[in-house]
Amino acid sequence: MKALETEVIAFSSRGKSDTEKTQQLLTPDFSLVPGPQVDIMKSYGVFNDEKKVAKPAAFIVDKKGILRWRYVGKDNYDRPNPAALIEKIGNIKQP
Repeated sequence: MKALETEVIAFSSRGKSDTEKTQQLLTPDFSLVPGPQVDIMKSYGVFNDEKKVAKPAAFIVDKKGILRWRYVGKDNYDRPNPAALIEKIGNIKQP
């Protein structure tokens, strides 16, 4: 992702202490934002009212802050694979 000049930010449905534990355990090379951020989830249309958590989702936002692509999963297992995200980013970056 860094080679494509992109940044990954993950929003957690868990609180700060759980997010910090995940950060320490997995040491991902992207930012983890603790949750629950219900207002953000609702504004992006990913809040699952029944389960009170976010649906899995991926967004591609360009440097100007314009939403260029969005994927919202149907359930906890429906997520775009990294290769599909890389392809979408590459398509957007092409002139």
